[in-house]
Amino acid sequence: MSGGFEAGGLDMVRFIGEAPGRGPAAAVTVGDSARPILAAMFRLQVDREFAAAHAIVIGGEHEPLHGHHFRVRATVEGGGLDAEGLLCDFHLLERRLDEAISPFAGRTLNGTPPFDRLSPTAESIARHLFEAVAPGLPQGVRLVEVAVGEAPGCTAIYAPTSGMESTR
Repeated sequence: MSGGFEAGGLDMVRFIGEAPGRGPAAAVTVGDSARPILAAMFRLQVDREFAAAHAIVIGGEHEPLHGHHFRVRATVEGGGLDAEGLLCDFHLLERRLDEAISPFAGRTLNGTPPFDRLSPTAESIARHLFEAVAPGLPQGVRLVEVAVGEAPGCTAIYAPTSGMESTR
């Protein structure tokens, strides 16, 4: 073994080139093979909170209007870092999430678009926030998931299988 690690046939971590527009990318390879079997990724998460009210239908029963202190987490990932050693500026991600949340803070979701026509479940809130945040990310940074918690231990996660990488 030279300059790497050996575990079940995995031999080395090598820099395999440049991530488009980002910088060095790494991968786990087998033996002397240049073919990566596992690309290295960096992930960032930002958390935000907002208070809002909603009423949803569960099992055909209309809940009474009630409030939550919603907790939101957005997770991004990418294969390379920029020239400053960053995947993405945390503050950019925070701003994107704040912009997506601001129409709902302190409001009744049932009367606020798009939830004036969609049920404002934690699941649909997570999807809406995902779709609002993803387009404004730097090139090579992909929004992986948005999680929305409405009570301790109760979290909905929206994570499309194809992901949405910015092409800016």
